[in-house]
Amino acid sequence: MNTYLLFTMIRSGNHALTQWMYPQLEGDIHTHICAQYGWAEGQLRSGTIGSRDNSGDYTTDTGHHVYTFEDEELTGFKKYSMQDMEQLQGKTLIPIVLIRDPYNWLASCLYRDQRYNDSLLEEYDRGSLVEERPGSRLNGLETYKQYAAEAMGHTKLVDHPAKVIVKFNDWFSSISYRKLLSKSLRLNKFSDEGLNKVTKYGNGSSFDNTNFNGKAQEMNVLSRWHQMKPDTNNYEAFSKAVSDPDIQDIARELFNMEPLKLEQ
Repeated sequence: MNTYLLFTMIRSGNHALTQWMYPQLEGDIHTHICAQYGWAEGQLRSGTIGSRDNSGDYTTDTGHHVYTFEDEELTGFKKYSMQDMEQLQGKTLIPIVLIRDPYNWLASCLYRDQRYNDSLLEEYDRGSLVEERPGSRLNGLETYKQYAAEAMGHTKLVDHPAKVIVKFNDWFSSISYRKLLSKSLRLNKFSDEGLNKVTKYGNGSSFDNTNFNGKAQEMNVLSRWHQMKPDTNNYEAFSKAVSDPDIQDIARELFNMEPLKLEQ
C-alpha cells in the first residue's frame, strides 16, 4: 500500500489529481487534506480528513494514505524530517510536487477572492494558524517560484528517490502523460475513470464551481487567464504578477508559454 505526500499550491488542481488517482488504487483509501498541522511536533495532522471508503478510521495502517499540503514551503520536508516521522515508517512513501502554469494559476487564485491578492503579493504569516503549524514567511508568488525551481530540477528540497513532479497542464491535456504518470505513482491499473470528476473540496473551480462535475475535461482550465480583464477583480495584482521576469521564465521553461499580452 502506498502513502502519498502531495505538495501543492492552492488552485493547482490537487483535488482533480487525487480524484483521478483513486479509481486506479486497489483497497481502502484514506485522504488527509491540509495535513501540515503538527509538523513541528513530528506529526501529520489534518484540518480536514475524509476517507474514500467511509470507514471513519483515519489512523488505520491499512490501505493507501494521501496527505495533501497546500501553500506550504517545500523546505518543510527536510526541516521537519518528514520521511522520518513515526507514522510514515514502514510505508511505501511517494512524495508529489504538483505545479500548474503560472498564468492560469494566478488567474484562478485572484479571480475569486481578495485574500489571495494579499497572500500572493505581500509578505505575510498565517495568523492564528502559526501557533498550530509552521508559518510561512514567503508570499504565495515566492512560494510558487520555489515549487517551480523544484520542478525544473534546480533544487532538491523534497529529496526522496520516489519523488514525482506533476505538471498539471500536461496531466489535464495528455493521456500519454497520464499513462506515464500512473506508472510513476505506482498506481495499480491505469484508468481515466476519475478524470472528469469535480469535487466539492475548495468549492470546485474558481470560475465554474462544481458545474462541470462529470465533464471536467470541458472546462477551459488552460486558458483561464483570458478571463482576466481590466475591470476584473484583482486585475492589477494579476498584471503585476504575470509581468514578473521570473514568472515569465518559469512559464517558458516548464510550460512553453510566452509572456502574456494583456489588455490595458
